[in-house]
Amino acid sequence: MKKNVITMLAVLLTLTLLFGCAQAPKQGEQAQSGQPEAAKAKFPTKPINLIVPWAAGGSTDLMARTLAKEVEKELGQPVMVVNKAGGGGTLAVTEVSKSAPDGYTLVISSNSPFTTQPLLNQLEYSIDDFRIVHATTFEDLVFAAHVDSPYKTLDDVLNAKGSGKAIKYATSGAGGLSNLAAETFFETAGMKRQHVPYKSGAEVATAVLGQQVDIGIAHPGELMEYVKSGKIRFIGVFNEKRVPEMPDVPTMSEKGIDVKWGVYKFIAVPKGTPEDVYQVLNKAFAKAFASDAFHDFLTKSNLIANNDSPHQVEEKIRTELKVTKEWIDKIGFGK
Repeated sequence: MKKNVITMLAVLLTLTLLFGCAQAPKQGEQAQSGQPEAAKAKFPTKPINLIVPWAAGGSTDLMARTLAKEVEKELGQPVMVVNKAGGGGTLAVTEVSKSAPDGYTLVISSNSPFTTQPLLNQLEYSIDDFRIVHATTFEDLVFAAHVDSPYKTLDDVLNAKGSGKAIKYATSGAGGLSNLAAETFFETAGMKRQHVPYKSGAEVATAVLGQQVDIGIAHPGELMEYVKSGKIRFIGVFNEKRVPEMPDVPTMSEKGIDVKWGVYKFIAVPKGTPEDVYQVLNKAFAKAFASDAFHDFLTKSNLIANNDSPHQVEEKIRTELKVTKEWIDKIGFGK
């Protein structure tokens, strides 16, 4: 009897072990079935890179750093601002276009790398390779000169035509929108000029302060501190009407030079970024855009918030691409 009981217990133990092994998931199966949600961690799980196509110190760089701090609060991960200057912004945009569409590499760009540069260079990207996450700002372009410069007004600049002297002007990059804006002005006015390209608005400011150039073309926010301290003066703006923050600065059109240009900036990710990841980024940047810190930055930098939707930004780029092509063909820009 005792022997039979022992035998039965042994059989039951064997069956239990066999049944348990049959039910236990294999090591590879657990990730696929038993813990899909746990294994699929919520985005983001590591730091995010926000690529800036221009050098540190310019308006885009300062904006990126302000937004990055706010986005970090929303996402709980560091947002690293990485400056990759060169090629009028195209080096950075090209790099991001080739990066994995996983939400961990973004670019804060202006319209120029998408509307001017593609018409001047053989590039490996277009707006079709990106998805706009959020608009950020609209920024005017201005002519600025040192306070001791003989060019104290737009009239002074235009009157230089009679001297035959070439106006030496600085921008934040060859082939960029500020370069094109200056060329449309001087070409329309029939004036000689010499372009001196730099890598950022901060470098343009330094060139004007050091009187290395006659004119600097930049965003007001990049030069405002020097205007307020009496070292630099604005002498013209590429807007269709005078800007409330600079009521005494005339437009180019007022002087008979009918050219209008402006820069709008935005955050973008590579096309193919998963929808759920895109939505996380969109909401995080929307909150950063609405934050007190960002609006304080806009006020101090004399920048204008751009409330366009991502779709509106994309459509604006496509429309401007056509207009820019007309100007480039008309004046032979970049040829």
